Amino acid sequence: NNFSFKYNIPLLESHLQLLFSRKQNHVGSKALNFSIKFLSASTKLENTMEKMRPFVENILYDTIVPILFITHKDLQQYENDPIEYIRAQYDFTETMFHPKNQVQDLLMYLCKYSSEKKKKGKKRPRPDYLHQFLEFTVKNLNEYAEKINSGQGADWRIKEALMFAILTLRDEIMG
Repeated sequence: NNFSFKYNIPLLESHLQLLFSRKQNHVGSKALNFSIKFLSASTKLENTMEKMRPFVENILYDTIVPILFITHKDLQQYENDPIEYIRAQYDFTETMFHPKNQVQDLLMYLCKYSSEKKKKGKKRPRPDYLHQFLEFTVKNLNEYAEKINSGQGADWRIKEALMFAILTLRDEIMG
């Protein structure tokens, strides 16, 4: 439709810019949440997914995984009140605007996009983001294990985030 061709690409570009700016600047959780939500919806449209394709690796590895990290605030809440921490993880009103939840959807949509069967007349095969992400995960988990086994300090949040990502993708992996 006309709206999607006229407005989706500029909106996509602005949301990508916001998402990538979080490395150097503070981006509020609600703004980040809505940007991720827009990107998730953009994976379903061919024209926006085509525009997003050069940025997918950056989104997968440099954006999704760090957002999945457990935060200092989460750790403090868990140490102070573990029952409340667990309750908050499953409370819809508290998780609705949490970027960690939206990024799970984006991860699933990107990996699902790559695993959908080719459409007739499709000129270019879709990249296999699922297998690329799993290879990245295996590489990082092996590096983590090497650091632990050699007595070096390793950030356990990386392992936790990658295991969480695998859990998120379990249906795509098994399917």
